[in-house]
Amino acid sequence: MKQRLAIPLAVASSVLLTACGGGGGDDPPPVTPLRAENYTDVSLQVVSSVTATGPVFDALAVVALATSDAGGPSCATFTATDVAPPGLSQGDSFAVVAKECVLRPGELPVNGGLTFTFNAVGTNSAVTMQFTEFTTAGLTLNGAALLSVNSTTTTLAYQGLTAVKPASAGTPARTVVYNHTMAFFDSFQTARVTGGMVVNGSAYQLSTPEDLTLGRAYPEDGRLLISDGRGARVRVTMSETGFTSELFLSLTSPVAATVTRLWSAL
Repeated sequence: MKQRLAIPLAVASSVLLTACGGGGGDDPPPVTPLRAENYTDVSLQVVSSVTATGPVFDALAVVALATSDAGGPSCATFTATDVAPPGLSQGDSFAVVAKECVLRPGELPVNGGLTFTFNAVGTNSAVTMQFTEFTTAGLTLNGAALLSVNSTTTTLAYQGLTAVKPASAGTPARTVVYNHTMAFFDSFQTARVTGGMVVNGSAYQLSTPEDLTLGRAYPEDGRLLISDGRGARVRVTMSETGFTSELFLSLTSPVAATVTRLWSAL
């Protein structure tokens, strides 16, 4: 069983809250409209970014894993910069370099650099996560995400974070750029998604008409909407066993295609 979806974010949030005592950029117009040939892949990339299978969630898990021996000897190294000791203050940072960290048995190890820089501390705290050649699940991450915390909400805002997966047998190379924001409420029980994502050069807008209800590793309820800005859209409905993607080719058309994926098959 994968780790609970909220655990990596909860760990990072607790670091920020201990110090107490945005959205992504605009996307260009889509290159490839949503259609029967690509909607299943696009929906899979979007759903993966909001589950425990998403690369950023794995990256946050490395921080927790590296504090134990579970990831293997010398799983990660830490370097801290304290600009105004003692205690945590604005401008402080720490860098994590993962070395063959195994998050789950049978999966590829995690490698690469991740730096946390504290932009604000106190009641409203924020930290920038900078990824450098951070490799997880066959993806290489470069770019940034902003994690902010207040008394009611934890927000993860991607800032042009790029994930590249090289070509393999029968699978073409893929580049995904995250520009969306996830807001977590009710002690990580619910989540809301806004903003955009670029898949192989094509930009799509994301929203949650119904907030996501989070389970152990995957959303168990709620809906995501993926739009190409030209009228076509994909409605993704979450359930405890998987998710169903429905393609609409225009604002007024009926369902043109549908596919269901099981969480267990991901």
